[in-house]
Amino acid sequence: MKANVLPSGTDHNGSGGYIYPLRSNECLESALVGSKATNLAKMALQGFPVPEGYVLTVKAFRDFCKHNRIVTTGDVDAEEVSKAICEGEFPPKLMQSIDWGLDKYPIESFAVRSSAVGEDGIHDSMAGQLQTFLNIPRELVYKSIKECWAAIFNDRVTAYREKRRLTSARVMGVIVQKQIQPLYAGVLFSLDPYLKTADHLVIEWVWGIGEQLVSGNVTPERLYVHRKSPVISDGVSESLGKSLEQIVSLSLEIERLFEHPVDIEWCVDATCVYILQARPITALARDRAVIFSNVNIGENYPQPLSPFTWSIVESFRSAYFRALFRRFGLPDSVIDDASPVIDNLVGVQSGVVYYNLSNWYEMVALFPMGRWLRKFLDNYIGQHVPFRYMQRHDTLRIFREWRYFYWGTWFWLRLLITYLTLERQVKAFERDFYYRRKQWRNRPLDELTLEELEDELLDIKGFLDKNWGGAALADFSAMVFPGILEAVSSRWLDISSEMTIARLLQGLTLKSTESLKLLWRIARGIGELTQLKNLLLDGDYETLNRSLSVELRDLVDDFMEQFGGRCYHELMITSPTFEERTDLFWDLVKSYLLSPDKDPFMQEQTERANREAFTEECLRHIRGIYHPVFRKVLHDAQSAIGFRERVRLCQSLIYGELRRTVLELGKRLTARNHLLEPEDVFYLEFEELLQLIEGKFLYPETIPSIVSIRKEAHLACGMVGPPEFLVVDKGDYLKISHAETPPNMSEGIFKGLGVSGGSVTGRTRVILDPVEQNQLCPGEILVTRVTDPGWTPLFLIAGGLILEKGGLLSHGAIVAREFGIPAIVGVRGATQLLNDGQLVCLNGDTGEIRLLAEGEEPC
Repeated sequence: MKANVLPSGTDHNGSGGYIYPLRSNECLESALVGSKATNLAKMALQGFPVPEGYVLTVKAFRDFCKHNRIVTTGDVDAEEVSKAICEGEFPPKLMQSIDWGLDKYPIESFAVRSSAVGEDGIHDSMAGQLQTFLNIPRELVYKSIKECWAAIFNDRVTAYREKRRLTSARVMGVIVQKQIQPLYAGVLFSLDPYLKTADHLVIEWVWGIGEQLVSGNVTPERLYVHRKSPVISDGVSESLGKSLEQIVSLSLEIERLFEHPVDIEWCVDATCVYILQARPITALARDRAVIFSNVNIGENYPQPLSPFTWSIVESFRSAYFRALFRRFGLPDSVIDDASPVIDNLVGVQSGVVYYNLSNWYEMVALFPMGRWLRKFLDNYIGQHVPFRYMQRHDTLRIFREWRYFYWGTWFWLRLLITYLTLERQVKAFERDFYYRRKQWRNRPLDELTLEELEDELLDIKGFLDKNWGGAALADFSAMVFPGILEAVSSRWLDISSEMTIARLLQGLTLKSTESLKLLWRIARGIGELTQLKNLLLDGDYETLNRSLSVELRDLVDDFMEQFGGRCYHELMITSPTFEERTDLFWDLVKSYLLSPDKDPFMQEQTERANREAFTEECLRHIRGIYHPVFRKVLHDAQSAIGFRERVRLCQSLIYGELRRTVLELGKRLTARNHLLEPEDVFYLEFEELLQLIEGKFLYPETIPSIVSIRKEAHLACGMVGPPEFLVVDKGDYLKISHAETPPNMSEGIFKGLGVSGGSVTGRTRVILDPVEQNQLCPGEILVTRVTDPGWTPLFLIAGGLILEKGGLLSHGAIVAREFGIPAIVGVRGATQLLNDGQLVCLNGDTGEIRLLAEGEEPC
């Protein structure tokens, strides 16, 4: 949006700086006209539908007070000042300017609004403290202006100003606008003011003028609209629904303009939507506020964690980032100084893991290119809620010391070394991991003593905490290089579509897809032998396993060696692996047998050819030196994705090793009557488990009760649907249920983010846990909350993918692109709104999902 801009410095009727049209550059200075007017001017100048009008400046207020000898500074009696303003007279020059404004807009009635300096800011909103006068005829405009000025000295504003220690809030501009006669008026919050989540927008409205809503005299209508799938529900009239769609769209644009979640006031008359006011929501700027997001990490940990898993995740994340900083040359002393940030990059709400974005943004600010790294981070984790984060910790003091020069120079050198040696470092990490894994598997666990099991557990945990530097660099590269690719593509190709970037990052022959190829080869081999095929289809897996040929046995053993230590929800540690539940493995083989046309090798070649053709098309639009630079950036981004997938496989397998060892310890502790069953061991934290083994657990007789309480809490958390993005005060925890954030649907249409292109029509299959309900049939549309790498084998079977969570670089999106499966992520409430067997048209290019009636034309 962009409107005509009035030239700066225009003298309006010789006003002497008393008055400026709202759509002028002078109004962008909040010290001149007040913050509310500045916000309106910022939107008006960008073409947003703001009612026309003008602003009386702070100078006008000061000259009015000077003319009437009213003292507003120092220790004054606020009530007396307010009375003096209401009884004062306007200076002739000021009256002339106001008359000029009234003549410029010859309308029947006006809205007169306060615009104090410091009002509607990111830290202080002063919402509801000042005055607005509606439907004011021309002859009462002067009186309303004085009453706006006087309101800045009323009791509630004085108390607010003193509490917040605001010194600038004693001066004010006044907005005089055309009065709109609305059919509806309301507010929209792009961050829920009650639940403090940005997953959905909250809209409230009333019939007629909005004063009824503000006064609380009328119970408003309320609607929740999900940010990633902004669909107005069917319960709203068609005319209002179209207006609300426009308001939602405008609010998200305003949010991007302000770079912060916003609270807007709007109205709708017979012909148009208007924005009456907009202010940043101050909840995120409070010193005690902590911003959490699980939009990316929820892919790895999609369910509430057990205490054991959380204790592993919490310590691993801290060690992981310490290793990353060391790789970039940051001294241990500085890392220790930054430990309040580095050691608290993840948190839990309702049992679910979240990134602590407050600390993440603090951490990336430690790097010399922190501003760009934050952009890359947001892109990497799919964080699309804009907010202006203010640094709080003193972690940046290293930049004010001699170490700034050391760190800045050394960082760029280490970054260059990392760039040149990344593949070698990833290979070294893999080599070290597989060597250690072979050692952990030298002897069957049931042959180890309790002490030997404890030593093995400590060795696995030690590797996880101390050997992850090279792997962390792979993750770092997957954050940086695709971010650079998006930046140069937007600049050089004049595109910013996420789907365009997705097409450049498909068909990469990733390590994570090798399990699909092995499964397909096993299924094809069994399908060629009638006896084995019948055993597989009948579900007689024991007989089938005994009857395998040498060649097929080698393939199965190869799969179990490479991928048997993982499965669905693999990083949760509490889910069984393919080695434990071979029936899950054979179920997949059966599904692949029933999908003879799903050849992963052919599909991979097709997607690679599509990517190469699209790449050449992009390169035709790039000239000169930019051509080889773009090729290099693209190559690095593609390589980074591959490195990350290789590292993630190792992480999945090491978590599988943890599960094997801990479960065996659970069996030993159950035999000693410390636990009621082996799986209860996952309800003890890592340190508690060691204390129990070493005889240092205080009151071990309480363990069954502790486990029971934790199980009950874990089950309760599993019934809750925590949001992706939320704000809580430090030390507080979220309490939320599904019923408080109802999903919306309109005319059988859902919307999300398309991450893998193409269209497909098929029946839906809702699967929350493949371990319990893996009935996905070939060609069905897989609907679930989120997928981790353990779900990869299902992708070759699925005709399409619908996820409640995820982003462009989430694992589900990457693998879907590898095999040309249309995929849409960010479809909030999909597992609740869609049922098994519904016929849908899924468009991965537009992000739209449409319910089809039986017999309706497919897409």
